[in-house]
Amino acid sequence: MNNPAEQYIIRVMNGRQRGLGASLLRGALAAAEPFYSGIVSLRNRRYNRGRGVKKLPRPVISVGNITAGGTGKTPVVRWLCEQLRAAGRHPAVLLRGYKSTGGVSDEQRMLQDALNGPGQTPIVVHINPNRFAGGNDVLREHPEVDVFVLDDGFQHRRLARDVDLVLINATEPFGHDRVHPRGLLREPLRGLRRAHAVLITRSDEVDAEALAQIEQRIREHAAAPIFHAMHAQVGFRSNSAFHPIEELAGKRLFAFCGIGDPESFLRQLQSRAGNLVGSRVFADHHVYTDRDLGQLNQAAATAGAEALVTTEKDWAKLGAAIPSSLPIWRIEMAIRFRLGDEATLLRQMVPSPPVLRGRGLG
Repeated sequence: MNNPAEQYIIRVMNGRQRGLGASLLRGALAAAEPFYSGIVSLRNRRYNRGRGVKKLPRPVISVGNITAGGTGKTPVVRWLCEQLRAAGRHPAVLLRGYKSTGGVSDEQRMLQDALNGPGQTPIVVHINPNRFAGGNDVLREHPEVDVFVLDDGFQHRRLARDVDLVLINATEPFGHDRVHPRGLLREPLRGLRRAHAVLITRSDEVDAEALAQIEQRIREHAAAPIFHAMHAQVGFRSNSAFHPIEELAGKRLFAFCGIGDPESFLRQLQSRAGNLVGSRVFADHHVYTDRDLGQLNQAAATAGAEALVTTEKDWAKLGAAIPSSLPIWRIEMAIRFRLGDEATLLRQMVPSPPVLRGRGLG
């Protein structure tokens, strides 16, 4: 059962929702689109001139996107931090902390758990909507930090960055080709000209022709190199024990999630498990309650499921203290690159030590 309001708005945006009400709503959203787009364009011109841009005394690598919704930023941020650490760097992640509870967001919990396991050099994951202030806070407490990874930072232009990596979801690349509020684009596509590199995620979920069309659209606006990656389900955790994803085969599973691209999660899970007896999709960043979990358990039991499965992001929202009559397994994702792309992208994203010690370029 999908979130009705979100699904309705998406159908309005992509034109699949018919009827007088949907047509009127599309018209109202289309009327507001030029005003939003104009404000964003004025804002970008101001930042292009350097007005209001602040620099941290460490390099900044931004991982962002040009559309709202799930492009898979968190696994890419995790991959980048792991690569920086392996190269002998001391990265810190700067998060906005969208829909945080108790001062902690689901992305922060997820990254902290993934990056700071036993025996690993700790990586700071810091929340502050003002990422410049947050970076300075980090440096006061952790002066060893020598590079910042800016999560969801493409439109956060108040903070100068050395590298802009822009992610585009192959299954919904351009936000229905309309800017907010009529579509899912955060800004006009010409904003891609700021990108230093573009990563097409979930590239394994569309055919070669569709990928070529996506690349052609990107090339109309950006000269940056284009890379391809997939978000692969590599395993699952039952409590803290890790199991290969192949062990899901034949098990009766009930899936639930509240993420930006639930369809991709469910499609992969169905292909891996082959016996998905039911699912429920919540709004992105949903905060789970005891009532939610009770309803999920009841639906799963009625469907004959032997376990509930969810994403790492949703697991962070659940909290280990919430009781469940069925086991809850969380799927682990990993970023996988097209042959040769990982090393090439890494060379661009992880500068040599002399550059890394410099200041941001703005």
